[in-house]
Amino acid sequence: MPNHTEHLIALILAPVVLISACGLLCLTFYNRMAVLTARIRSFNAERFELLEKIHQEPLTLPPETKPLLPLRARLRGLEGQTDAILYRARLIRRTLVCLVSCIIGMLLCSLTLGLGLIIPHLDFAALTLFTLGMIAMLMAMITALMELRLSLKPVSLEQDFFERMTPTPESHIHEEA
Repeated sequence: MPNHTEHLIALILAPVVLISACGLLCLTFYNRMAVLTARIRSFNAERFELLEKIHQEPLTLPPETKPLLPLRARLRGLEGQTDAILYRARLIRRTLVCLVSCIIGMLLCSLTLGLGLIIPHLDFAALTLFTLGMIAMLMAMITALMELRLSLKPVSLEQDFFERMTPTPESHIHEEA
């Protein structure tokens, strides 16, 4: 009987390792979510400032007036970046939901294994809960990969914007001619 108890305790502790791993991953993704949220808020503040500047211009100026073009271009760029970062934040939220689901599955698995001492034949339920937890973790990693794939998109959008807005030496030559 003691050998059976030791084996059962080892089985109960196996999901705890996955709970710890998911906990560390949750911490990482909560931090990423906080960074993205702060970035969206700063973009929105900058968008608000740009809108104020655009609306402060005299109404007699047509929308395609040269001083307003960079402001409007920056505003469009910020809107695109905000959308991209918001999509990434939603992917991180899905990742976190999957990781927390995995933790819940592992906790229920450990509990079911422990209850197996009192209630016979809970092995299938424990195995099912463990499998569901592992599927949730797999889904979390897939959504994390999707978010990672998109992580440089906002920076690329910003780089493209500055490349379009920065005059090149060739453009000065064409303007002088």
